[in-house]
Amino acid sequence: MSAFDLFTVPDGHAEAWSRLLKDDNPIHGSEGGAVQPGPANLAYLISAVMERFPGSRVLKLQARFLSPLIAPCEASVTCEVLESRASDDGERLTLQATLISSGEPRTRMEATLWRPAA
Repeated sequence: MSAFDLFTVPDGHAEAWSRLLKDDNPIHGSEGGAVQPGPANLAYLISAVMERFPGSRVLKLQARFLSPLIAPCEASVTCEVLESRASDDGERLTLQATLISSGEPRTRMEATLWRPAA
């Protein structure tokens, strides 16, 4: 298992995401304690995974939202490869990535990636 660098989810980020998503739920707009929208959490996970496995393509993705991510906060992503199957033209990876804040898992994603041979 590997951990990605700690990053900051700034105050106001939840509100910006909710505007982008046209999500008018008031829990996303309270400064100094706003709940991040689920798609924002998923974006953090996908970005971290694609940074670790550049050139890959997502074949399948399933996410579970375990507990709210409250901004502002510090967060990180862990990633564990559950299965790897190589072939002549590339590699199929099944992995689990978890968004963590304050030592607690917030969102967990299982994904299958295709990484073409170099």
